[in-house]
Amino acid sequence: MKRFLSLIALVLCVSILASPPTAAASPAFTDISGHWAESTIERFADAGIISGFPDGSFRPDQDVTRAELAVMLTRAFDLSEGVSFGFPDVHPGAWYYEYMRSAARFIPHHQFGGSFAGTHAAHRIDVATAFVSIKQCMTNIAIDMPPHEDMVQQVRDTFRDSDYRVGAIGSPIFRSTWLAHHLGIMEGFPDGYFRPAWGVTRADVLTMIDRMLSVDAVREGAC
Repeated sequence: MKRFLSLIALVLCVSILASPPTAAASPAFTDISGHWAESTIERFADAGIISGFPDGSFRPDQDVTRAELAVMLTRAFDLSEGVSFGFPDVHPGAWYYEYMRSAARFIPHHQFGGSFAGTHAAHRIDVATAFVSIKQCMTNIAIDMPPHEDMVQQVRDTFRDSDYRVGAIGSPIFRSTWLAHHLGIMEGFPDGYFRPAWGVTRADVLTMIDRMLSVDAVREGAC
């Protein structure tokens, strides 16, 4: 009996040693290994919320385009209510057309000509506006807004950008900036600037989405 048990142990040992080592899971994309947002990108890829480029890359540090933003928002927040929109440059044949039907009410017009300009980089202020609008839709939160003049002054006191000093006091960028900062959706840079006209990287957008989904996990209604 002892010899029989010894033989079984030997066979098991040989089998384990002969088995090929399990290969580590390959990254979803070819260019995210070691990136600071790698785990977030992997999770969103596994969930089918994001996709990469034909060459297998994700390009996490590339500025997100307005079309890509529409796709990410629609998939991540399960935007389902299709609406008509008045962007003259978005046609039914566009690859992101169906996503626009759900996201158009959250993403503001491009600053030039009232078009959507899907191939253009999304400005930080446009991203801020979109996320603020979606958060308000998801949570139905009541926000105690200060008087407009006070809100403008608070934005100017918080951020150093000339955009907030030379722009018209009635500009909607003050409201979007104040709300994005107040709700913890977007912060400024360490040097005190918000940089509303800068782009936002694809990795940064995913991080914002991830933060919002974590905080607003329980929705009061679908948007």
